[in-house]
Amino acid sequence: MENKKIIDYIILEMESKELLVFEVLNKIKEGYLPLGGISLAVDSGKLTVFKCFAQAMVKYADK
Repeated sequence: MENKKIIDYIILEMESKELLVFEVLNKIKEGYLPLGGISLAVDSGKLTVFKCFAQAMVKYADK
């Protein structure tokens, strides 16, 4: 497997999977690639349920 140098690392966080998909696709156009799978955090309070979808993304150095 080829070793690539990571030059940037970001984590996208959105309140819906649709927004996350939109942002991931935008970042791919900027040269980022997803690293691993998505994460989902759910916090159910007494009156509301909060969801946070997250995706780590990296940008690699050119060869």
